[in-house]
Amino acid sequence: MSPILLIGDFTLDLIFNNGSFLPVAGGSVFNVASILRKYDTDVCFVSRVGNDLPGNFLLNQLEKLGISQNTIYKDEDFRTSVAFSEYDESGKPHYSFYKEKKDFILPDETILNKDFSLFHIGSSFAFSQTSFPVVMKLCNLMQERQIPITYDINLRKTPSESEKKRIFDLMNKAQIIKGSDEDFNFLYGTSDKITIRNKILSDYNINLGIITYGKDGAFLFSRSDSCFVKQNKILENVKSIGAGDSFMAGIILFCMKDFSVVNLDELGRFANSVAIDFLSSNGSI
Repeated sequence: MSPILLIGDFTLDLIFNNGSFLPVAGGSVFNVASILRKYDTDVCFVSRVGNDLPGNFLLNQLEKLGISQNTIYKDEDFRTSVAFSEYDESGKPHYSFYKEKKDFILPDETILNKDFSLFHIGSSFAFSQTSFPVVMKLCNLMQERQIPITYDINLRKTPSESEKKRIFDLMNKAQIIKGSDEDFNFLYGTSDKITIRNKILSDYNINLGIITYGKDGAFLFSRSDSCFVKQNKILENVKSIGAGDSFMAGIILFCMKDFSVVNLDELGRFANSVAIDFLSSNGSI
């Protein structure tokens, strides 16, 4: 099978825990790429780092995961993004980002000539003014080639009106759209699953929509079916960054078998199992 193409931020995450910071490779799309790779899926991850210590740390993590560095742009005039994170009392992570605003340029446009089985985008990188033109260029190219696009909105903050427009443009390109109840509340002013479902099915030509509700579970819907999948009890009291990304990776892995997604309940349970596997491997369970 052809590799999955992913484009997004590559950040040094400094996770505050028990009085000290733990450095890990992060970024929502990177997390998805790393989990897909653990399931022996070929990935092509496009991003950039600076020629600095955080950037070198991230490149070393790629090597350990068996992900190629060939599509990571090492920019001499760019400082690698850093995110500080800590958990609140409910176990929800909160972030402080230190990012440099600089236009993103594809490091090597020969990647556009390769065959891909799927294209995944997400988080602020997708709708940021500095990277949106490249993301849309790739979306248009994938659309021309009839390559499926998956989009994890992953906002984390109230978007401006111009950011909203870019997000809606990206949603218009995707066959699978995932967002949290908070994401859709930012966009539509409601967290009600039926209202969100009806709005998305009315406005966009999607195969599948996913609304995540944190520890409560996720609502999955298509044009012919819908279901609410409760979160596995093992995950209820787990504090972990990347749990939502692992759920997204599970969605992608399942849909690679059958993009028509007939059994939503089976899909949700499989995505939950991938999240459990991810959290077990990083010591959160």
